[in-house]
Amino acid sequence: MSPIAKSAILSGLVALLASCSSETGSGSSRRTEVKGETLVGRWSALPKAAADESPGGHEARGALGETIKFLWEFKNDQSCAFSSEVKSGVVPVPGNSANVTATWKVLEARGDTLTIEISPDGGGPAARATIVFESHDRCLMHSRDDEDLVLTRLP
Repeated sequence: MSPIAKSAILSGLVALLASCSSETGSGSSRRTEVKGETLVGRWSALPKAAADESPGGHEARGALGETIKFLWEFKNDQSCAFSSEVKSGVVPVPGNSANVTATWKVLEARGDTLTIEISPDGGGPAARATIVFESHDRCLMHSRDDEDLVLTRLP
């Protein structure tokens, strides 16, 4: 698996942590409160630019017409799994898929924001990310070196 695919999968995983939340307040003062349990569940992840182009979508299109999907799952036991799948488009190129397993922990929960750390199984540096929830089912994840990701909860 390429370092770019691993990085994208890890970024997506971090974003999933932000999905579980409870909302408090009403009207325009409504605010999403998050905690560690908010992360548990299955999420799709898209680079912010792709999510902005296709709101509500769960996949992106590459330059050659290929379809790209990122799926993340966070579990109650602090384990997580990230997967990516690329399917051929207009130009016939081989498809590709990758899976990464890791552990996660919440470093800080404050209001609508979680700061998490993801440690890949088998070693390698841990990744930190800040996740800001727009709602219970959608959040924006930012990590130091990677593009911002939009995570959307899956049924």
